[in-house]
Amino acid sequence: MMIGRNDPCPCGSGKKYKKCCGQEQVVDLQGVIDAELERIIEQFAEEGLEPKAYDEMTRRHRKWQNALADVFDDQLIELLAFESFFFMDRGDLWKDYIKKQKKRQRRQRVTDVLTVWEQPFYLLGKILRKQDGVFLIEDVVSGKSYELSGDEQADSGDWIFGIALEDPRKGEGGLQPTNSLIFIPKFREAVAETLAAKLEQGVDDSLDLYLSFGEHLHLPELPELQENALSMVVGFAADKKLNDQAIGMMAHSFLLEMPMNARKAEGVAAGILQAFNEIGFFDEYRITQQELARHFGVSVASLAKYREQMLDYLYEKFEEWQSETGQQSPAIIQEMGTDPRATERHLWEMLCRSLHADVSSPEELERMMQQEMNKEYKPQSDKEQAQQWCYMAYGTEGAERHRLAGQAFKLDPKNTDANLLLAEYEPDPLQKRLYYLQALNTGYRNFDAEFDPAWSYVANRPLLRALFSYGAWLMTQGDYPTAVEQFEDLLDKNPADHQGAKWLLLSAYLHAGQWEEADDFIVDFDELEETTLDFYFDWLFDLHDGHVTPVELRTMKKEAKELNPYVVKLIKAGRNPGAFPKKLNLQPGNEDEAQLVYWLIHDLPEIKAFV
Repeated sequence: MMIGRNDPCPCGSGKKYKKCCGQEQVVDLQGVIDAELERIIEQFAEEGLEPKAYDEMTRRHRKWQNALADVFDDQLIELLAFESFFFMDRGDLWKDYIKKQKKRQRRQRVTDVLTVWEQPFYLLGKILRKQDGVFLIEDVVSGKSYELSGDEQADSGDWIFGIALEDPRKGEGGLQPTNSLIFIPKFREAVAETLAAKLEQGVDDSLDLYLSFGEHLHLPELPELQENALSMVVGFAADKKLNDQAIGMMAHSFLLEMPMNARKAEGVAAGILQAFNEIGFFDEYRITQQELARHFGVSVASLAKYREQMLDYLYEKFEEWQSETGQQSPAIIQEMGTDPRATERHLWEMLCRSLHADVSSPEELERMMQQEMNKEYKPQSDKEQAQQWCYMAYGTEGAERHRLAGQAFKLDPKNTDANLLLAEYEPDPLQKRLYYLQALNTGYRNFDAEFDPAWSYVANRPLLRALFSYGAWLMTQGDYPTAVEQFEDLLDKNPADHQGAKWLLLSAYLHAGQWEEADDFIVDFDELEETTLDFYFDWLFDLHDGHVTPVELRTMKKEAKELNPYVVKLIKAGRNPGAFPKKLNLQPGNEDEAQLVYWLIHDLPEIKAFV
């Protein structure tokens, strides 16, 4: 039924449609509500946490890292510690934030969801069945049934554990998952039983609950040859400081489940390791297939045989094994942009406090930091004051951002971030370039190459930010060769690439016509799974080479829409994307991801094929 402009708005705000959603010309009301709720979740870290909470989280992360290092990987430990902190152990932070958000809302349907979200809970669910991408789950503690959307390769009889929120948008039993949900395969039922016993006994200590995963790490025995191969794999991974726990568990499962008719354990071990190498488990460690074969004293042909078997196994079981070993990363938001991350100011202030501390021992410094952490930091020099104003400017927009940047520049005209900020507002290309060059000059002078990775030392980040921002601006000016120089320098200084600069370098290569350099560069990309970025760049190479058949072209267009329909819309519109975004929160299929992809490829002639 059509809604009249004077009818009550269906969103539940109590206003007339013309004064509410009709005024906004909202076609998809549910989409508006979903976007608002997503925004509320994403902004919690910036709006819902006080500085003292960050200090508490830092101490908590260290404690959890020590306790769970043999159970989960570093990234997951940090995620579990963070989410359990504000959802459960310090649930008052989440509840206070949600209550504040409710007061700002005029849509009753948003308020209704937020009211339910005030009560997060630990879910230990057994998967009863999966249908059309939806898991039917029974909570073994409460007996309630829930439905959870997901594409994880889990089966009936498997388990799921973690923090969840009930979600009335999805009907009775609907769930809003958090990033820390972990799938537990049925053969690790002992873990689920331990968790169930603790939850039924009223255990509410989050660390105690997650320690349950470490209480059942014994693995079935292997035949002698397979055991020898596994020992070689784990030994190599440990020696090269790779993720030996995850590699070891997945290799053990492969050797246990797959039939093996091998004569030498060395060939099996080399093949397994090469498979992990190709899917990105070796991080920054580099070794070729030939070198790996020589290391184990086997032929490349022998290595290749078991590499193929291991890759087939991993591709079939990857999601399942990620869940088992704690490697899963469900829609973790990745930040990218020319602005610093929200936590950088806090890290910088911690550095300043430590530099000014009048202490004689690490213990005294620790005590002093704990005492001072909850107090506002007062800069001790003009340079520090200018930098603090820059961080304040990054936290705002428009005239206030410009004012704070000018204030910082007046106090310290050579400050890297002050020059970067003023470059944003400068219309004259020559003066804008001078701001960037001054930012780089100061950044180079302050850069400390002793830190590895360079990103770990917060005082190095302004230079890394300047190289990124200047390179991105040069691309908008069509000066791709000079942009390439900035990104190559950036990745040379910080190979771990916490900023995603490799994608801009790849784009700059293509725009500069350096397709061979781009092809050599992309070979070194370590990606565990195909992303939208991988998809577009892979096809761009094929389109450039002219190796795409009409059938492949149709498949390509279909996959493009499925991966992220927003990219296709942007390509069709064909508008200039302008400056590189200040901040992007990247999730598979979201608009920020589309904005990034389009910015990187928008004026390459090959992209016309996608529409």
